[in-house]
Amino acid sequence: MRITAAQKIKTSSRENFHVRLQLLAGLARQLLSFRGRYNKLFQRHTVSLSEKAFQYLKGSFQADKKNMERMEERVVEMEYDPLQYFLSDSNWDKRPVNGQIARDSDKLLGGYDESALYIDETGIPKKGKMSVGVARQWCEQLGKGDNCQIAVFASLGRGHFSTSIDCWLFLPEDWKKIGTTARKPKFLKIRWYSGPSMNKHLI
Repeated sequence: MRITAAQKIKTSSRENFHVRLQLLAGLARQLLSFRGRYNKLFQRHTVSLSEKAFQYLKGSFQADKKNMERMEERVVEMEYDPLQYFLSDSNWDKRPVNGQIARDSDKLLGGYDESALYIDETGIPKKGKMSVGVARQWCEQLGKGDNCQIAVFASLGRGHFSTSIDCWLFLPEDWKKIGTTARKPKFLKIRWYSGPSMNKHLI
């Protein structure tokens, strides 16, 4: 039986579709496996917050802009207020999450001759004064002094690849006076370290 060019294209398109479908199914299985490793880490007393964490993860994948409004538009089951509470007010412990991230990253990037641990800080521009650690200070992104937060990151790298495995927020001198003032964020546990001491704890 003679096969026409149109039939060949149709067969090829069908095969490509099945290949892509298999790739997507494989990615979905990997994502669910990834989620399974982190589920138990988003626990607050007797309440599990893993579903909210997974919604945020899906929003990060699907939304063009990584803000709450755009995420809510793309993720069907997401509701703005509960997710905002999860991110801003819910008192879950980040340390086990960072520990799991570090272990996952080490499996991919650690143990090679070119593997390296990087400690660096970056300025995050801010307009208001209510975000934790905001003050007028040198902001590398802007190339000048301005209102910003300073975050100190620990990243694991290998060649051209790297990922953040921990992050601490630098608090300027003004923030040592917050005490019980209105600026003090909920659940904020403050420990004061010098720059070298902070780097040592990150390591």
